[in-house]
Amino acid sequence: MKILVLANKMPYPPKDGGAIATLSLARSLRRCGCEVDLLAMNTPKHFCSVEDIPAEISSEINFYAVKVDTTIKATKALKNLLFSSKPYNAERFVNEAFAERLKALLSEEQYDVVQLEGLYLCPYIETIRKFSSAKIALRAHNVEHEIWKRMVENEKSLPKRLYKGIIARRMRRSELSYINSYDLLVPIT
Repeated sequence: MKILVLANKMPYPPKDGGAIATLSLARSLRRCGCEVDLLAMNTPKHFCSVEDIPAEISSEINFYAVKVDTTIKATKALKNLLFSSKPYNAERFVNEAFAERLKALLSEEQYDVVQLEGLYLCPYIETIRKFSSAKIALRAHNVEHEIWKRMVENEKSLPKRLYKGIIARRMRRSELSYINSYDLLVPIT
């Protein structure tokens, strides 16, 4: 079985829960006999050169990285707040260069499964459907809107509470909008 894993950050080095989960599952799939390619956004916060990944890992998984600037920018956040219905924290991961690399991989290879490592990769479902007949699996690391809802409840500043409330509602709508657009849901407990 050939699997393409999409990640919104490099899973190496595995220094946080998301990176650990993504890398561990990719390596486990490989040990089960699957051929695994991993396309990741190489963000400023989680930057790692593919050449820096140890050979014991890079010999198991084919890594592809696309530089994506996900840095929070006040002007983009304000523009998003005023003129978009999408959550800014998710919108930062929509990137044309990443979409183009995804299209190229899907055109070059025949995948059985494309696994999305989290909600922020769901905007690429349409591209996957257009360029591949692979099953799409969403591995839901979190119920994102619940995290934002808790942040609203714990926020003391009224302006921040109002803004986080908007993000929480947008995240909920976003999560609900993708239900039934993927074939499999892989939860993490």
